[in-house]
Amino acid sequence: MHTEFEGLIAAVFTPMHDDASLNLDCIPDYARFLIGNGVKGILACGTTGEFASLTIDERMKVSQAFIEALDERLPAIVHVGDNCLANACRLAEHAASVGAAAIALTPPSYFKPDGTDTLVEWCAHVAASAPGLPLFYYHIPALTGVTVSMFDFLSKAESRLPTLAGLKYTSESLDEYQLCLTTFRHRFTMMFGRDEMLLSAIATGATVAVGSTYNNLAPHYTTMWAALRDGDMESARRYQAQAVQYIALLKRFGGLRANKASMKFAGVDCGPTRLPIAALSPQEEERFFQELSHIESLVWSKR
Repeated sequence: MHTEFEGLIAAVFTPMHDDASLNLDCIPDYARFLIGNGVKGILACGTTGEFASLTIDERMKVSQAFIEALDERLPAIVHVGDNCLANACRLAEHAASVGAAAIALTPPSYFKPDGTDTLVEWCAHVAASAPGLPLFYYHIPALTGVTVSMFDFLSKAESRLPTLAGLKYTSESLDEYQLCLTTFRHRFTMMFGRDEMLLSAIATGATVAVGSTYNNLAPHYTTMWAALRDGDMESARRYQAQAVQYIALLKRFGGLRANKASMKFAGVDCGPTRLPIAALSPQEEERFFQELSHIESLVWSKR
């Protein structure tokens, strides 16, 4: 199934109050912020959205709130993966009912599929719960531990999953990504999911990227992409290097918890992360913001 997604897709955070309860009231303002800064869509309730720390009901509330706030101005992809097949099917059905543009699906990661055929079968059950929606298989082996070859998966799934639209490919294996992109270009969309490697992915032919740092640095990456398109490789490399420096700082302060805190720095306070991801302490947040302000030439999203 071919889709029309293109450009930068923001993997959105799940806004929370200080007590880590959902803050759905933040979402309309957050949606306006994203629209105003040029992203081409969102992915809700994915890794960045802390899906594994949310209840099924919470995930449905969050995805619906984003879809309603976007009001068809941007397409919303809803992640529906879960270790329980029935939960994943329920989430897929709900996503279809509230107007999602597509669903994304991670594999079960506790009891893992024993091979490609089992993974395809599992995906088929979920796809059947949302038969009208494009489905993107969400490949993130560093977190799921599922290392099935994506070339083999696409080769087998192509005839068995009529709604399969492609991959959300979050891995450093650019050779595999390029093989899938080259082989299945006219049938599937290959969304790239490693922000720190975006320039390399574009060079291989990527046209869609999904990532967390596109929430607050969309203009930065858009400028990089434009420089590459105009043949200015030196500028494109400089913009990517600045993004890599920013992501290295996020990792030094704990990854996702710092990434979520950076939204406050950008002007949209999405609150803390939920346990087991400990939020930054006030002292850590202050040091993080100080170091963040010293990274030169980042093109931040604007309020």
